Amino acid sequence: MILKKQPAVAGSGIPGHARRQSGRFGRCRRFFISGLVLLALLAVTAGAACSDDTNGAGNGDTNDTFSLTDATGKVHEFAAPVDTIISLAPSITEILYAIGAGDNLVGRTDFCNYPAAVFEVDSFGGYPEPSWEMIVAADVDVVLVADLTTDDKVDWLRDHGVRVFKTKPLTFDDVMTDILAISKIAGCDAQAAELVDGLRDRIAQVQTIVATIPADERPKVLNMSWHDPIFTAGQGTYIDAAITMAGGINVFGDLPGHPQVDTEAAVAADPDVITIFTYDITQTSVAYEWVTSADSHFKETQAYLNERTFEIDSDLASRGGPRLVDALEEFARILHPDLFD
Repeated sequence: MILKKQPAVAGSGIPGHARRQSGRFGRCRRFFISGLVLLALLAVTAGAACSDDTNGAGNGDTNDTFSLTDATGKVHEFAAPVDTIISLAPSITEILYAIGAGDNLVGRTDFCNYPAAVFEVDSFGGYPEPSWEMIVAADVDVVLVADLTTDDKVDWLRDHGVRVFKTKPLTFDDVMTDILAISKIAGCDAQAAELVDGLRDRIAQVQTIVATIPADERPKVLNMSWHDPIFTAGQGTYIDAAITMAGGINVFGDLPGHPQVDTEAAVAADPDVITIFTYDITQTSVAYEWVTSADSHFKETQAYLNERTFEIDSDLASRGGPRLVDALEEFARILHPDLFD
């Protein structure tokens, strides 16, 4: 939901990310209402199996085969939607629960931490290095992996008789495509179509409002995933796309991937807004304190002077799943609080 006018200091009582005031700098820790709707949807579907009437898993019709091509170029032929899945990426795990396929999930990684129901599922180890032998021994219908699982690991699993379907989303549109592909595998087409339609509607709402913002009113944004040294986001990343779509200008948008940059270069860019990944939303990050301290390198930047340094949950902004749209909306509210709430 997009409303108008965000107060400078929160205290709304809305669960999730609450925007608070910390010293002279606002801290963004609050989901949009639309994000809470997704959270409620996940709670409803977390333990429910798919029940499509258009797919074999929902109506008992297992005669219709389908094929899907994954990110490695392999064409997979499925006789029917699968029953058992191991997810080796947090983003994929979130997708499975969001489309109502939580009951299909029999394995995950230690880093698959959302929604809460996932902790009832057995973990097969770290990410991106789980226990490959345990995965082979599990003998599931399909293992779903993302880009951090290298092609040589995919090949090793396939050589050991494991069906592996790899995704590698690079854009918001890619994420929507992957949601639909995974839903086909799990037999959750109807739920996924509804989810994707809702996500696209929310993206469109942001873009419609952003289109009215003149170029000279779009703030320069520095995003930090780490501070010592500084790592930021450039071309081909969700963060760069979210900043641009939310009506901002990424100060390092001309660099590819997730580059390391000098502190001097970051300061010289004079960002209007600084956003910082937090990896534990229950406490202030070291990076946030470093940027906002009295002797900060950034004390002459517009972001520091105007108290526009914010924390963002890294899980929202770095995972190619449904909550990526939450991150977009959060960026929009941070960059243009008079237009988004």
